[in-house]
Amino acid sequence: MRPEPDAPGDFTPTEPETHETNPDLPTSDQSQGTKPYRGGYYWFPTPSPNGITWSIVTCRDLGCHSDAGHDADLWPRLIVPLAKAWGKDALILKKKLALSYTGLPRGRVTRPVKTFLVLHGDDSPNRRFAEMVKQSFQLSGQEVKFVFDEHETMIPGHPRAVEATLGPRLFETAVDP
Repeated sequence: MRPEPDAPGDFTPTEPETHETNPDLPTSDQSQGTKPYRGGYYWFPTPSPNGITWSIVTCRDLGCHSDAGHDADLWPRLIVPLAKAWGKDALILKKKLALSYTGLPRGRVTRPVKTFLVLHGDDSPNRRFAEMVKQSFQLSGQEVKFVFDEHETMIPGHPRAVEATLGPRLFETAVDP
């Protein structure tokens, strides 16, 4: 059973955030083997000398199950590595961005029947989007269909809040890895 938040807008993670987090998060969890999986993901911005490098952080990378929600499960866990990557205080970032869970591009991989569906908001910051999602969820050799889903789009105001907190021009300076 998940504990309730302390106050409106505050998030309590499903597990304590006492583990070490690497700001260079892996694009997939190799310890889970090579079996394809499903679940939510976020695009993760990391500052670099040439601009912003974007990678994919999956539900597994954040220690969540495949049915974890973006707002209650993934976003609160993403704040700590995001703060570390950008040299920000995690508690301050958590307070400023608590309700801005659609401030970064995101999506979800599902498998209703035989084909994996990648639900996305058509707002990927990387033109290698399809290749990166397939790699992150170990979907090589699988039947995969990419589907626009309005539910996965960024809500106006959320990207601006993230950009104001992390740094200017977050979405204008993307570079491919």
